[in-house]
Amino acid sequence: MRYYSGYPRYVPRTSLYYSNTYYYSPYYVPTIRIYNTMTPPPVVVNRVEVARPPAQVVVEEVPVDVPLEVKLIDTALREGAEDRRAAARSLSQYPKISSVAVLVDVLINDADAAVRSAAAKSLGEIGDPAGYEALLRSAAFELDEEVRVAAEAAAATIKAQVEEEELYVSPKMPPMNTGDEKLGQYLEELRFGNAEIRKEAANKMEGYPGTQTVTALVDMLINDAADEVREEAAESLGALGDRMALPFLKWAQLNDPNESVREDAEKAIEKIYEKIL
Repeated sequence: MRYYSGYPRYVPRTSLYYSNTYYYSPYYVPTIRIYNTMTPPPVVVNRVEVARPPAQVVVEEVPVDVPLEVKLIDTALREGAEDRRAAARSLSQYPKISSVAVLVDVLINDADAAVRSAAAKSLGEIGDPAGYEALLRSAAFELDEEVRVAAEAAAATIKAQVEEEELYVSPKMPPMNTGDEKLGQYLEELRFGNAEIRKEAANKMEGYPGTQTVTALVDMLINDAADEVREEAAESLGALGDRMALPFLKWAQLNDPNESVREDAEKAIEKIYEKIL
């Protein structure tokens, strides 16, 4: 299992390791001579001390007990196809908004049909209405029959378990914005870039309205490690105005540990309501 810095924000951060190899500036006591033609021989002035730099502290890494759900979220996005599929199915055991967010991302954006099908089944088993519209869009636009059938079944399962008013769906579903080379680059940067790259990608993706964009940003809003990335994801979701992001933005507005993210989520909700009401 590989872990990459900056991935799901609930991964505990280990202490930074500093190498005990460092460079010394030359440690010497130079003698400065000032020559006066009137009074030879030369006068020697006081010696100037050059301080040795303090040794850097070496901090040993402490083993971190990473929650299984966090490991599964990371695996579902960044490992091999079979591992991603297994992780997507295992996430059904964690009925949390963090699991739903990554599963809708995988359902729409994963390259492997078997992984997308596994995400659809898990969303149905979790039964959270936040994943309902993503399942409907998958059932409507998915090209692979197995995934389409799994998405339809999962959507039907959720619909049977919750009240009708919880299942408001956009009157006109945005398309799957597939095939755009730049969007593909930004999606990749969201998954594998450092915090600054992820932030820039989240910002640029507001220019690509559609289901792929929204599900990827929803995942970043809920699961990203960096406050600034979650802020940017919230702002972009507000600019896109897609109703599917509402349940995730509402969760972030109430539960995100960072005040700026909560405020940006609230502003995004207001913008979306302005468009759909």
